[in-house]
Amino acid sequence: MKFSTSLALLPLLIGLLPLKAVTASEKNGRVSIENKSLRLTYDLKSGHYSGTDLTSGLTAFSNAAFSIDETGWKQPKGTTRKWSTENLTDEFGNGKKLTLIETPNAGYRPIKHLHISIYDDQPFAVLGFSVENQQAFAIRPR
Repeated sequence: MKFSTSLALLPLLIGLLPLKAVTASEKNGRVSIENKSLRLTYDLKSGHYSGTDLTSGLTAFSNAAFSIDETGWKQPKGTTRKWSTENLTDEFGNGKKLTLIETPNAGYRPIKHLHISIYDDQPFAVLGFSVENQQAFAIRPR
């Protein structure tokens, strides 16, 4: 079973700036996707992410994460986090989508996907989340 939803656009900067193409990279256990206006960074160790307005240097949000039905169960420790990118073209323009996949090494937790799309000529990001149920019983999206 797969559950998917998209969040509203996340504006980090308003203005008309000449923007560069979107880039994605990994350094010191952190994966970043950015254009000239904004950067979103995901920590592969903790699973938390942050957003920065690059024109002002202001951190718009930090220590963000999403969870699903993760309280009440004793879980074995350990999670594997991987990432990939793909080029995209849609109604917002050309850009890249960074997909981060968090797979529990054991236990009942579902596989979580965080999707971050940034566009070449846009000062915002689009975030989406999805989960894959690995078990035969239902999970509760929150």
